[in-house]
Amino acid sequence: MKKIICLVSIITLLGSNLYAQQINHLQYVDPFIGTSLSNVLTKWGNNGGCYPGAVAPSGSVQLSPETRTMGARGYNYTDSSIYYFSCFGHMSGFPEGSSGHFFVMPFNGNNIFEPGKSNLRFSHRNEMAAPGYYKVSFDGKQIVAEATATARTGMFRFTFNGNANPQIFIGNAGEIQVVSNKVLHASNANAVINFNQGYTDKKEVKGGWLFTFSKAQAGATIITLQLSKSSVGYPGAQHNINQETGSLSFDEIRAKINREWAKLLSIVDITDDNEQNKRVFYTALYHSLLLPWVADDADGSYRGTDGKVYQKTGQNQYEAFSPWDTFRSLHPLLTLLYPQKQQDVILSMLDVYKQSGHLPTESMTGNHAVPIIVDSYLKGIVGFDKDFAYKAMKKDLVDGPFVQSDMEVYHQMAYVPFTRPESVTRTVEYAYDDWALSQFADKVMNDKPTYQLLSSRGFNYRNLLNKDETVYASA
Repeated sequence: MKKIICLVSIITLLGSNLYAQQINHLQYVDPFIGTSLSNVLTKWGNNGGCYPGAVAPSGSVQLSPETRTMGARGYNYTDSSIYYFSCFGHMSGFPEGSSGHFFVMPFNGNNIFEPGKSNLRFSHRNEMAAPGYYKVSFDGKQIVAEATATARTGMFRFTFNGNANPQIFIGNAGEIQVVSNKVLHASNANAVINFNQGYTDKKEVKGGWLFTFSKAQAGATIITLQLSKSSVGYPGAQHNINQETGSLSFDEIRAKINREWAKLLSIVDITDDNEQNKRVFYTALYHSLLLPWVADDADGSYRGTDGKVYQKTGQNQYEAFSPWDTFRSLHPLLTLLYPQKQQDVILSMLDVYKQSGHLPTESMTGNHAVPIIVDSYLKGIVGFDKDFAYKAMKKDLVDGPFVQSDMEVYHQMAYVPFTRPESVTRTVEYAYDDWALSQFADKVMNDKPTYQLLSSRGFNYRNLLNKDETVYASA
């Protein structure tokens, strides 16, 4: 890609005139990129892992269609039927990242509904997706589904045309408590649902409930469904809805989130006559703003890893870090382009340490919250207690007790032996984390003994090599 980014322009935009150039790059974002199979097969499959549904920047609610319920779940662009919309937990870019939980789906009550089997057919000609918005008209045009979202809430608008008998399926929701015929509480994620009109009948079906609504006396029947979740409890989820959507219409919410996305994407303006390159670039930038997502309610409260309720530390509290997947490129990007979010992410990671005794590792290997924190600090993100951060990082790499069971043998042997699983990748990643912390020890803390220890450990990857054979010896 030619002339992708002018570094001087970026640095200028990162100053006090951040977002001053409100150039609308939304036209270049294609949420369908990454929703089909890759031609590269990995141990995790070749699913693209991206989802086309509606989501706000760093949104904890994602309303996205799923076209497969067996095998690799989620949305696949080659399919032509939708089983339901999932609302939470989409880890964009991960294996099956287009799948989630808590299901919502409109159906025509004139047809027999079979949970897990019933679906609605559609054509991509009648489907569209944009940042913060998704729409599909199902075959026959009797039902149109639209979705939009804020950081903590989502909103569906279902239009039932003709003689369609309006029904909405809610599944994977746990135990459902009826507060009124307009308000539901679901135990899965402490979710709250608000309908714009009361249902007239409900029926328990396999995996959930089917709610029936009255048809409009004239014209189409429009049912809106607002939902949110809260780690604290149902009042928090309802407060999220009241605060972030309130009495706003679907179109007003969509326009609001459209402006938020446009503002964030305007931070980078590329010069390239190739429209396809712009499409690839701005879609990738869009994807980079989906994770981590906000963890606190609209009032700032959230439930920590120790089960206790806390108030957010930064502007937002974050979760879904997956450091192994994000330390290499996502966090350096956030550090340069979106430093406030990156600082809040680090504060949130340090809160995890306060609550659990360890920085987050989540899935995969290594202790990559360490290079995330070090890289950010050395690049000017210093709005956190460096002494406390140093203590947290040393706990996981030097002092212990350690998260990983093979850390002590790594320290003893200066590599992880082949008798342990994933020995090569663990050795390489531990060595990298050691080197990263050595830079913090030297340049920030002036801790020379720890610097010398960790900088030496940073070369432990060399111990995997058989110098005589020049091949990996411990794989």
